[in-house]
Amino acid sequence: KWNNTASGFQAFCRERDEYHRKHEAPYLPQALVNASEGVPCKTDFVRYIQWHNHAFTMTENLNKPVHILHYVDYRDDYNGTILKLLSFLELPFAADGDDFQWRDYADYFTPEQRNATKYFIKKFAYPEFLHEL
Repeated sequence: KWNNTASGFQAFCRERDEYHRKHEAPYLPQALVNASEGVPCKTDFVRYIQWHNHAFTMTENLNKPVHILHYVDYRDDYNGTILKLLSFLELPFAADGDDFQWRDYADYFTPEQRNATKYFIKKFAYPEFLHEL
């Protein structure tokens, strides 16, 4: 239905945000709804923030070891990143995979959307999560 382009992403987000406005926003705290103004695909960013907040809380509460990966790590040192992950998981290297294809989606967002999204994340993300961004 939507192509993998900036305009396709914007169309997808408009549809998602209309659904959010009608079916989800009425049940959310008004502060959250207000802070999401100008954020494309609001519901997806809410889930993104919640998932990371919960992940940091859970691993801290359960005192579990953590290995944090950043997307840029794959771009900067793909093989090293894979080897560090396998070491953390105590798994052997099995076989070469497909080449990593770096993609920067910055052009999918307008400058105003980027600013609104940054504000939204900073407002609701836990400090541990913000530190990793």
